[in-house]
Amino acid sequence: MPFTGTADLWRAGIVPFVFLFVGNVACFVPFGFGLSALTPLRRAVVPLCFLGSLLIEALQWAFGTGVPQVEDILLNTLGAVLGYALFRAAPHAD
Repeated sequence: MPFTGTADLWRAGIVPFVFLFVGNVACFVPFGFGLSALTPLRRAVVPLCFLGSLLIEALQWAFGTGVPQVEDILLNTLGAVLGYALFRAAPHAD
């Protein structure tokens, strides 16, 4: 169930809460922006970032490293969407 641990994080303090949310979003903004700049298949950027995030979480689960969380996938994908939106809003030559 997504975001069930969010209340616990909030009670733990602002730093862990911000680290989870801002950190996960911010880490994927460059992917959304950069992949948009590198590929002509721009509509595939967000789904590719989603799949990349899913792969990261699956590898965490498979190898027992880190804590795989649905929130991470959702927040990483949100970061990719923001990066894609920034690319679309930025002036550039097509």
